[in-house]
Amino acid sequence: MDQLSTISRGLLSIEINNTESGKTDRIPFLIYLKRAGKIVDADAYAHNNLVESIEISEVLRASQPGDELVIDAVNKDVTTMRRVVVIKSSRPVPQFQWFYTGIKKDKC
Repeated sequence: MDQLSTISRGLLSIEINNTESGKTDRIPFLIYLKRAGKIVDADAYAHNNLVESIEISEVLRASQPGDELVIDAVNKDVTTMRRVVVIKSSRPVPQFQWFYTGIKKDKC
């Protein structure tokens, strides 16, 4: 989860190694944003339905700095595993800022 702070796009899924079969199983989860203790988009699909993967940009689209990204993983062995990530920045910082300064003496 530490690397999530630098990611704004990509497919998010939760996987666990199954020691019995030797395979990796996907864990279904709910994912949503909270702002000031309230869910940002209560009608969002991934808030109301378990998903096995989701494009993270769909969830972060409405985020603002200070929001909490909540991931509730539901495993058959464990009721709920919750992770909360605080959003530090909702938009990438622009690398360039262009300002109109008027026409120069050489008209360029």
